[in-house]
Amino acid sequence: MNSADQTTIDNAHSLFDRRISPVSAVSHLGRIVALGVMLQGCAGQVSRQDAANFDGLLAHGDYPQAAQMAMASGKIAPDGTSNNLAWSLNAGAALIYAGDSRTAIPVLDGAENLMKARDLDGFSNTQYNYATYDGIMANTYKALGYLTVGDRANARVEFNRVGGRQAMAEEQFSKQKEKLDADVKKKSAGQFDLTTAMTNAQNSKEFQAEQLTFGAYANYRPFINPAASYLTAVFLLNNAETGSDFERARVELQRVRDMVGPSPVIDADLKLVKSGKKSPPAIWIVFESGQAPTFSQYNITFPVPIVGKASYISTVTVAMPRMMFHAMASGGITASATGDQAKTVSVGSFDRVMATEFSRRYQGILARAVAEAALKVGVQYAAAQTNNSLLMLTAAIASNISTADTRSWTALPKEFQAARLKMPADGTVRLQGDDGMDFGTVKVPVDRSSIIYIKETMHGGRPSTQVFPL
Repeated sequence: MNSADQTTIDNAHSLFDRRISPVSAVSHLGRIVALGVMLQGCAGQVSRQDAANFDGLLAHGDYPQAAQMAMASGKIAPDGTSNNLAWSLNAGAALIYAGDSRTAIPVLDGAENLMKARDLDGFSNTQYNYATYDGIMANTYKALGYLTVGDRANARVEFNRVGGRQAMAEEQFSKQKEKLDADVKKKSAGQFDLTTAMTNAQNSKEFQAEQLTFGAYANYRPFINPAASYLTAVFLLNNAETGSDFERARVELQRVRDMVGPSPVIDADLKLVKSGKKSPPAIWIVFESGQAPTFSQYNITFPVPIVGKASYISTVTVAMPRMMFHAMASGGITASATGDQAKTVSVGSFDRVMATEFSRRYQGILARAVAEAALKVGVQYAAAQTNNSLLMLTAAIASNISTADTRSWTALPKEFQAARLKMPADGTVRLQGDDGMDFGTVKVPVDRSSIIYIKETMHGGRPSTQVFPL
């Protein structure tokens, strides 16, 4: 919790702990209401209308305009400096889709700096509470951006960071959970029966229904993004310098296969990496289809008892985030070149990446909500002792202030797919959607391998097609 959260709780505790006059109580509660409204404003930072406009531009395939809007909405400087992490991430991805890697790289650098600052603050500021998959994809897109400008050394650095984030994620999650548990315990100060309140919240029909919805998707290895692992392996297949590079590529490919199941493209890549030789010039097609889950708000209602006050049990309502799943764009792409043809297959469901991590963090989100509920109970109890109608009205207003953080990196896809082609003599590849939609013809250099990277957010929208030389 940030300093404003602490002040709010301290005010509530002062109401709960000592007898004060109704006038003084109203003053305290007024500050609580004002702080609650302020916290709602801080938590926003991305207006619903701006987010909807940005998503609409992506859906129609207007990636340059989407990038411009994100840059303006986040007040992102040309050098990538920004104070808005959510918009920096969306701007960086949109710039990659728009083919402007030179601008995307510093913007994504700025996003990563904001992530580091939030980590150093102990997650106590009001920046977007980024997930592990956000950091992984920021490094992945930066790596692709460096490939565009021919900087394979920095691309390697970013792919190494992808591996580092995935390796450290479980340890970092454990540390964050320990800190959250300590904060909740300290701030409750033994006044509220949080164990019972948590049980009541978990047993609420709204919470149970939501867990069933996203829980059906939460079956990946936690904090691992198979698409990022796959792209790392493809890079290493073409840029291996030592035997350890081949071994890491093999480990990454095997991890992807273990998560998504048997796949012709993954099996072919595994066969190649086991040979211990760099790939001859070839073409990988990577397809981002659809939009990643977004978040909306729903409410749960449950009772919170006060320790030692068995006769006083208050029912409270708090806000929680809800995952919203979206449709695929095209179901797949067939890539054709002289003498070869291949259809993209899944190398990672981002629905499952997000749902798996969300399920791990959901109890922590609920714990914060229960702590907020406990604060409300303290406010309501103090107001009830005064028998003052104005104070009780103010307490009721304070008790209804609840907002879930529904921000997310909405430019990410629903699914990653991939295919591989032999290099044609003329470097020409034709792309067609599984519904017959023509994705056009792409030219790649014939002297080295490349990734043809396709983005389609909504079926029928204009796709983005980029070539990343390996």
